[in-house]
Amino acid sequence: MILITIDTLRADHVGSYGAQTVKTPTLDALANDGVVFERAISQVPLTWPSHAVILTGTYPFQNGVQDFTGQPLAPQFRTIAQAFQQAGYATGAVISAFVLDRSWGLARGFDSYDDAFAAKTFATKQIGLVERPAGESVARAVTSGPDQDLEKIELMILQAVGAARASVKVMTPYFLPDDRIITVLALASMRGVEVDLILPASSNHPTLDWGARAHIGPLLAAQCRVWTHSAPFDHSKLMTVDGKWCLVGSANWDMRSFRLNFELNVEVYHSALVLQLEQFITQKQEARLSAEALQKTSLPAMLRNNAARLMLPYL
Repeated sequence: MILITIDTLRADHVGSYGAQTVKTPTLDALANDGVVFERAISQVPLTWPSHAVILTGTYPFQNGVQDFTGQPLAPQFRTIAQAFQQAGYATGAVISAFVLDRSWGLARGFDSYDDAFAAKTFATKQIGLVERPAGESVARAVTSGPDQDLEKIELMILQAVGAARASVKVMTPYFLPDDRIITVLALASMRGVEVDLILPASSNHPTLDWGARAHIGPLLAAQCRVWTHSAPFDHSKLMTVDGKWCLVGSANWDMRSFRLNFELNVEVYHSALVLQLEQFITQKQEARLSAEALQKTSLPAMLRNNAARLMLPYL
């Protein structure tokens, strides 16, 4: 379940509610795919008390939340995030207004509550007006390593591919992931998502190239498009989904990066940035590999490639 709230937004300024002079294509797309409530009533016209109502299902006179100058939400009021967390769901929140800072009590039940605001903002604005733009709210650093956050980047990739509706583009210098990545990419292609994988024709580690060639057969069989690009060797690790989300960082698409190395990636929701990355990736789609060409690999080369693939956990 995803809850998105937009502060001080009037219904007559949303396209799906009939606005003619204002363009809201993203909200309109959500409305087109879902249910639009033509009659909605706010219990209180203030941001923080309204969120207390939404997340607890209680009125302001019950939960005691009147405005952000009062007391935090009392611990006896259970939030929907706590209910989801106790039911075994992963929970997270990203906050863009200080009036929803964790100090008011709404962070309860969230595994992650991103409410970091730049200190300089408090020196230039009244506390009730402190906010951060979407560009700061929708980018997140994700770490992974053998001592903590094990496989966190890989799990994020699995979730991103699983959520894709239209396209997935991946550019990586090395491609030796485990079977979970292969399976989720193949399944995405089989349900109609355009999946493009871009690899170097020759990297700086021939053994990895051999193993990758033995690893992409299931992707080609599922109609994923696998491309190679010529020299110079490009070490970029990029991923985009549906023209809206991207992932950049240090992690290669191999088991060593996902499980053994200390890595840091950044995920970003920013259509303009994603467009730039997709244009760059498309320029690298030079030669397309086919299942037929892969089958014509000579026996010695095939044996070599499969032998390299057997060392996958150690490459």
